[in-house]
Amino acid sequence: MAVSKEEARHELAKLVDKYQSLTPSAIKKYTEADTRRIFVMPLFHALGWDVYSRDEVAEEVKAGTGRVDYVFKLQGVSQFYLEAKALRADLTKPEYVKQAITYAYNRGIIWAVLTDFAGLLVYNAQTGRLFINLSWDNYLKDFDDLWLLSRESLGSNALNERAERYGALPPRLGVEQRLFNQLRHWREELFTQLYHYNQNLTFSQIDEVIQRLFNRLIFIRTCEDRRIEERVLLSAAREWHSSGHRGELIEALRRIFRDFDGYYDSDLFALHLIDQIFIESMTIENIINGLYEIPGGIAGYDFSLIDVDVLGAVYEQYLGHVATVVKQRVKESQIRMDLGLPSEPTFELTAKKERRKEHGIYYTPRFVTDYIVKETVGRFLKERSHNEILNVKILDPACGSGSFLIRAYDELLNYHAYRSGKPVTELDQWERLPILIKSVFGVDLDMQAVEIARLNLLLRSLAKRETLPTLADNIRQGNSLISGTEEELRNYFGDKWQGKKPFNWEQEFTDIMANGGFDIVIGNPPYGAEFNEEDRAYIEDHYPYSRANKNSAGVFIEKGLSLTKEGGFFSFIIPKSLAFSEKWANIRQLVLDKVGIACDASKAFKEVLLEQMIIVVSQKFSRQPYYEAIFLDKDRERERVSVPRKISTTTGSILMGVT
Repeated sequence: MAVSKEEARHELAKLVDKYQSLTPSAIKKYTEADTRRIFVMPLFHALGWDVYSRDEVAEEVKAGTGRVDYVFKLQGVSQFYLEAKALRADLTKPEYVKQAITYAYNRGIIWAVLTDFAGLLVYNAQTGRLFINLSWDNYLKDFDDLWLLSRESLGSNALNERAERYGALPPRLGVEQRLFNQLRHWREELFTQLYHYNQNLTFSQIDEVIQRLFNRLIFIRTCEDRRIEERVLLSAAREWHSSGHRGELIEALRRIFRDFDGYYDSDLFALHLIDQIFIESMTIENIINGLYEIPGGIAGYDFSLIDVDVLGAVYEQYLGHVATVVKQRVKESQIRMDLGLPSEPTFELTAKKERRKEHGIYYTPRFVTDYIVKETVGRFLKERSHNEILNVKILDPACGSGSFLIRAYDELLNYHAYRSGKPVTELDQWERLPILIKSVFGVDLDMQAVEIARLNLLLRSLAKRETLPTLADNIRQGNSLISGTEEELRNYFGDKWQGKKPFNWEQEFTDIMANGGFDIVIGNPPYGAEFNEEDRAYIEDHYPYSRANKNSAGVFIEKGLSLTKEGGFFSFIIPKSLAFSEKWANIRQLVLDKVGIACDASKAFKEVLLEQMIIVVSQKFSRQPYYEAIFLDKDRERERVSVPRKISTTTGSILMGVT
């Protein structure tokens, strides 16, 4: 809703007069709810915000506290977070400031606004710095500063531009990058210790131990911040510290792990190599404290607010790094440990292009997962019967950390919550978990990715202390492209055939494949993953449409379509060259008459120079004379055109919107 500055100033003057007329005794009677209703919301309404629309001003109810605050949005993008206090609250109270900054920071929102109407503070949540400080008696005099929070100013980027001019908007280091940096540092330190204390362990075993430790700690922290469990990790660290460092902190950690194994009965806490190795207490204390407090003290981590997508992005970066020995430090570190001194990292994590290229690791942006899930799972939910929805089977054959599967699970939860007439958060265990177990499936070559995907799905399903599924039958390790009998595989790969981690779909998902395959196949397949001569020979014989162009994305398209049930939906984000390049002609012919949506996603991945497209394919689309050509710009469709299918069949190319 558009308001002029003069209209806003006029409404603001009335609110100031109303506040000025209050007696001290009347002010004391105002609760937070009263203050929000009578002063704060009218203030932002005067600044042009539709405070009655959840699309623009969304209530956020904090887990376990019932406290209500707000996120202000434009076109679905969060602009600032507002925390309102009762009249005459001490806004400078460190607890209040940290609450506001922590919430905004963990949600990836730049600005945190703290107000009781009598005062209004605007913090940069990324740096913790105060940018605007206003008092009610100066609102009219300093109206230009207050107007920076108006709908008009946020829409024109005026607040950010002012902040940049005054140096209050430095380059952002968001929660994702900070958490990754910490995990990276801790992994280097842990690698060093485990390498020196456990020389019998291989590098892959050390990596597995560290991964399991991180997965357990993040699960526990999420339980704590969702108010499902007490802050057991912090209590253990503080108790060890206050006892004068008596005993080893790893023992307390193992007791916590055993307790959680009893509570949740998940593979995550089942007996593992991590339960048998030694880690220095100071290292454990630093890791535990670091999972509560963000470096610099500007905010704390709140894992109830950190989106699973953020954890997925952190882990995808993590998977793209490998540990390398820093030889010059090894000797010095060994001497320190022999003297009983804390170790120092002798391993470094370095981003390896080779590993990214080998595995095709590129984290999928949220707008891409949202779009693909909407056009596949969303369509299925609209078009199919309730019984079909109860039995839907959804697959990501290169699932990585599980971002597509998480969004698909969200859609299913929303559907069942709507049918039951209650919020998703109130779905019972017998409603939530069977949906996950019956409907969501993934495969990945990397066991670390498999474990992370399982963890992320468990976190999404977690609502209270309860037995959780293992998900071992849902998210599996294997090479989605290679399967066959031992004899067949030996012909291609010799004695090393098992190292290819072949995945026999008919054996691993017997009932699903016997029933025609998966209803929905979605994902972001590896691009340009390296194939050796043996791989190429196998592809030549098993993927006829990929013989001319052995790009791994093309092979995954051919495989994914073969796994999709007739009448089901298939959607990948893939190289844009599929639409027109001669190299992709055979794969293009495979999908040409079944494309329902061809979406130009431009440069969806920051790390990839080539542009991408999204295809949505189904046998049902072949009966339609048109398909939709779309240009997708981040989270919004910029263009949608109906293209006669006969044009594509005549030209042999897939036409998309003009960019």
